[in-house]
Amino acid sequence: MNKLGKFFLRAQSWQVFAIVVGACAIGDLAFLRSVTLASNERVSASMQLLNIFAALCDSVGFIWLWLLGIELNDLTRLHRKWSVKLFLVAVAVSEIYLIVLFVFALNTRVMKSIGPLVVFATICIFYVVQFVAKTLVLAETGKVPRFRYYVIPFLLFCFFPLGIWLLQPRINQLYAERGEGD
Repeated sequence: MNKLGKFFLRAQSWQVFAIVVGACAIGDLAFLRSVTLASNERVSASMQLLNIFAALCDSVGFIWLWLLGIELNDLTRLHRKWSVKLFLVAVAVSEIYLIVLFVFALNTRVMKSIGPLVVFATICIFYVVQFVAKTLVLAETGKVPRFRYYVIPFLLFCFFPLGIWLLQPRINQLYAERGEGD
């Protein structure tokens, strides 16, 4: 288990909330700044850099989900582990989509042509959330969960600002029970 993964498994709800939501807020402010600059002048390299910075800041939410998916899957080592390859591909596609969305947000020609990427990325985002929710319930119960058992964590991960407050204590407890020996 890496240090960043351990941090997110041990962190209190307010710490995760401050990091994830704070980074998203900073990224969104940078993006709004680039949009207001674009309305006054043509798109420049500095605006593109602001958009890349915004995409990286907004990536923190996906990084949190990625770390939880990997670390919770490691905690299920005594039970059935899920294949992580598809999960990692889904996270990568979600990140690429986020970067493309922010970098080319001011280019209407590109935005009109990325429709298939939007659909595919949306499916990938839902898969990432489903994987983490299902792995959390598997790690807690030791049984392969049916959808009705992980629908609440799924929805809480989808609405992550609220979900952090309710899910992080469960993750902390799970790590305290099974992860301290690592």
